[in-house]
Amino acid sequence: MTGTSDDIFISATNGHLLWKMGGLESFTTPETGAAAHQTGRRAIVVTAVTVAAVLWVSLAHIGVHWVVDRDQGKQVVTTGDNELWTDWDLIDPSEDLRWVPCFRVVDDFLCARLTVPLDYNRPLNQSTSFGRPSPKVHIALIMLPGMNHTESGAWSESPLLVNPGGPGGSGTSLVMAAGREHQKIAGPGLDIVGFDPRGVGATTPQADCFSDMSVDVEAQSVYEKKASKEGSLMCRVLWLSENQAVGLPNTSSTATEQIVFRQSGLTKLCNTQDHPDSILRYAGTPNVAQDLMTIVQAWERWTASLMPQPAEAKVGDDVHGEAPPESTTRSIDSQPPSTRGKLVYWGFSYGTILGATFATMFPEHVGRMVLDGVVNSDEWYYENVSSVLSFLGHSSFRPPPYR
Repeated sequence: MTGTSDDIFISATNGHLLWKMGGLESFTTPETGAAAHQTGRRAIVVTAVTVAAVLWVSLAHIGVHWVVDRDQGKQVVTTGDNELWTDWDLIDPSEDLRWVPCFRVVDDFLCARLTVPLDYNRPLNQSTSFGRPSPKVHIALIMLPGMNHTESGAWSESPLLVNPGGPGGSGTSLVMAAGREHQKIAGPGLDIVGFDPRGVGATTPQADCFSDMSVDVEAQSVYEKKASKEGSLMCRVLWLSENQAVGLPNTSSTATEQIVFRQSGLTKLCNTQDHPDSILRYAGTPNVAQDLMTIVQAWERWTASLMPQPAEAKVGDDVHGEAPPESTTRSIDSQPPSTRGKLVYWGFSYGTILGATFATMFPEHVGRMVLDGVVNSDEWYYENVSSVLSFLGHSSFRPPPYR
């Protein structure tokens, strides 16, 4: 596919997938000697990755097509074979937590997809100016229940929410890989919950510059969503494998030039995904902190709905009966403060920025918080704000004095 000098096109040369801009002839200049040998080895790696990606996408397409056809077009499958190795697209999203068994080939996990507004200034029940529902985000969550909680139903009054950092790290992957280790440290009786921040991982819509999904994601069928996602995955794998072929800046006579043009091409791809309802505009840290608050509130509603309701007093009952035995009473002072309706959180690296942002926005909803590998919040926000202002042409911005 070719185009003008303003277009990006793809060509295959020596097994490489090259993102090119018009006029860059050095991409196809053959190398000799040791450089050619190294290029050949890289080409083998890229080819192997390409074949693996094609096979993965093909098998995924066949699998999801079989599931959808088997269930007569139903878009939600939360039982049976989906419990062992879970397809997130087959879990029904909801504004309330609806946990289903998942990834049981690994451990006794429960999964849910929590629906939140794309823009918290536009509630979910508010229509747009075109009469369409407000755009939504479906947050992927995974829970490793505390000891015997699944059988007893005695869930933690607040779960331990974890974030691995990044930004862009997957909390669901963190819990699947290290949930038991977290419980060893925090306590076996604590429910561990990981989530993929908006735009990341299994949370939809994804901040994905390689996607060909239309703006109206909700209107797509399960198969269409899966096909787009797996096609995007293959493009991303090819892109990353080509990064390995190009190498780091200054590692060859053309590496730096190729990297610059490849990043320019990627920027143009991202520009096509940017629109008023794009997740790219609503994936910042304050939005994710608001999502944390929504998860806390959803957990509180879910556990409250499971609590047995107190029996109504009958006429003639002595509501001022004898005091309970002393052995059943507890001193209020001996109990730790309740964390119900509050955030219990463990964040690593960038996750400390997320935790600090939450504490700033919702100080009254902080329960217990571990900020592990602290990043300087002042520097983080100053660097981001100053970069944006510089892009907009405001070069006179100065950071506030440190105290």
